[in-house]
Amino acid sequence: MYKFNDRYAIINGWIVDLVDSKIINPYSRSDRFTIGASLMKEIWKWHPRNLNDYYNPNCFLYCEDSEELLKYLPTKQYSFHKLKSGSILPNTMHRQSPRNVVEVLSYPCYQLSFGKNRTIFIHNHPFVKGKTRTCRNEALFGGKFRHKLITLADENVIEIDGFLLELESRQLWSLHSSRIRSFLSLTEWAKLKKVCNATSLEKLKAVSSNYIFTKSQGLFHLLDNHVYVNFKKVNNFFTCQNCRKEEATHIGYYVTFHQSNGPTSKYIVCKEPLPNGLLASKDIFKQSERELSIMDSIFSNTINEIEEQFVCTNDIDGVRLRYVTEQSLLKLRSSPIYTELEVYKDTTSRIMEIKNLLIKKVLSHSLENLEKKKSCLFNNPETWLFTKKFERFYASQELYLRRNIDDLVEAYFPLLMKDFNIEYSEVLIKEKPSKRYIIVDRFIVDLTERRIINPNGEEISDILTRWELSVLAKRDIFDWDVFLFDQSLVPVFSSMLFNLVQCQDILLTRDEKMRVHIQPDFETGQNFDKRRCIILDLKEHGLRYLYECKEEDFQIENTSSEILEAYSGKISEENMIHLQELSNFCLPSRQISVIKHYSQVLRHELG
Repeated sequence: MYKFNDRYAIINGWIVDLVDSKIINPYSRSDRFTIGASLMKEIWKWHPRNLNDYYNPNCFLYCEDSEELLKYLPTKQYSFHKLKSGSILPNTMHRQSPRNVVEVLSYPCYQLSFGKNRTIFIHNHPFVKGKTRTCRNEALFGGKFRHKLITLADENVIEIDGFLLELESRQLWSLHSSRIRSFLSLTEWAKLKKVCNATSLEKLKAVSSNYIFTKSQGLFHLLDNHVYVNFKKVNNFFTCQNCRKEEATHIGYYVTFHQSNGPTSKYIVCKEPLPNGLLASKDIFKQSERELSIMDSIFSNTINEIEEQFVCTNDIDGVRLRYVTEQSLLKLRSSPIYTELEVYKDTTSRIMEIKNLLIKKVLSHSLENLEKKKSCLFNNPETWLFTKKFERFYASQELYLRRNIDDLVEAYFPLLMKDFNIEYSEVLIKEKPSKRYIIVDRFIVDLTERRIINPNGEEISDILTRWELSVLAKRDIFDWDVFLFDQSLVPVFSSMLFNLVQCQDILLTRDEKMRVHIQPDFETGQNFDKRRCIILDLKEHGLRYLYECKEEDFQIENTSSEILEAYSGKISEENMIHLQELSNFCLPSRQISVIKHYSQVLRHELG
């Protein structure tokens, strides 16, 4: 608990009136007026809870992690009915048929009424590790869009919106294909089927339409070679087709099915339309929804019943299951879709707000200059400029530029933080500062054991309450789930981090594309220095490395390019110079000065 004064305090995110023994809502105009403007400025710094976020007409019971909260609030014994649907309702407010009631729950609760006829009952009971709290129904409160990451027989697969993707090859798998049976025994397949119900690929194969929509943008961040698509209507039936970017409404992924009557091609289409694309008819979605509703019935009833009779096992020993959020996948930049869709960026913290503004300014300036360099080529037009080969080259350079700006701002930002008066290191939760855990440059550090803690792991859940974890999620903490899909070394400028955490001196090397590796190859690589490295053990997913970065690392230029070599001798000398300049402009070394300049511009704008 932290007291603002003798009357108001914050306890695990709840603003409590200690005099009247009640919770108040800082997002309510009347409560804000009662508190006063000056104190509200202080309260906002603590990320207080909004009571409206906790109201759910299907679940009136809220299990609070903090035992301290109810010491300052009046409680009374209340009974609840847990229904077959998962709903948890107070029996005094809702009369239910006994056939619908699964369990009767009774707890001492604080009744919190607010807004227009909104009520929640807050209670707490001792938490036993490894034991599920029956009073807590997370599903009814929504939550993050999560995907199952499954490890079985040394194979790593992820289920995304009904699609099964093998991580090493980045290929879609069908649960019923001969390919998956070549990797897994029948027993292993049965275990996989028990935890995974990926049927979207089979449904796409079975429906009459040649497309299926997915709500997950993250799927396309893992799949390579996406295509631009739109839809045409023939005989009152929509079909999906490839098209040029200017004509596209959506991003899609091309899938070929080999059937007895020959190969058939269909599309997985991202439901989120392109920001500047043409509008698609609502009937396109309705056509797909009608067909899928039939397929859902077939798969959920007939096919699943047959499979369960055939397999009939509840054994899932040897299966390792964890969850990865959609937001983690959206942070991956392995696909050009990164530049196409409006990727979610958190702006709830001052750090993220400033970082996103900086990226936006640098990106706008650099893309404008890249376009000018492209225009220089067209001052002396040649036929090769109008080929798809050049279009692909320019698109790849634009993507390379965007990635470099993001990566540089990400790595370089700790050096700029002082310009914006942002704390370089901070306590984990201000309400009850810890002498053991602090945040340093987006990483949670255990000062006692001198190591970094996984913000998505079980350990952090033992340290922080659910509310504290939600606050932590808004503070731009480095997402370890990204390591599951990307083995690249992570550059970190913060010398403080390496002073506080156990690390090793490791010789690093660069390959021909200037990417950093930890295993020197003296024949093809450039060994540039020994650096302090922090080693992170991801268990079955291997080791990952953070290395201490220096500003001069980004000053190295590599002007070799396969595309430039391919054009050598085939274009004019003047255009070759312009093409070389266009390629060099996208290098990290050229963007460092731009980032420094716009960080100063932004600092003056923000005061």
